[in-house]
Amino acid sequence: KMTRSVVRVNFFGAFRKCGDHETLTLPVGSSVEDLKNLLALHLLGRVDSQLIHDSAIACNDTIVAADYKVQPGETVSILPPVCGG
Repeated sequence: KMTRSVVRVNFFGAFRKCGDHETLTLPVGSSVEDLKNLLALHLLGRVDSQLIHDSAIACNDTIVAADYKVQPGETVSILPPVCGG
């Protein structure tokens, strides 16, 4: 039984300076909040972690809540806030 899932996180907006995506390995059943925390570690020094936490996460083109459980194989995107402040 799989205990970890590999998730590709597509980047948009301010995150594009880090490339077009990052591949993360998450424990199965991880929430969007868990994904953001791991992504912040991966992008440490490249992106302000506050920007990651302020950004929306979409799974299969639908914006999801922080407690949403990311499913293996889903298309995940991180969308920074459109305007400042």
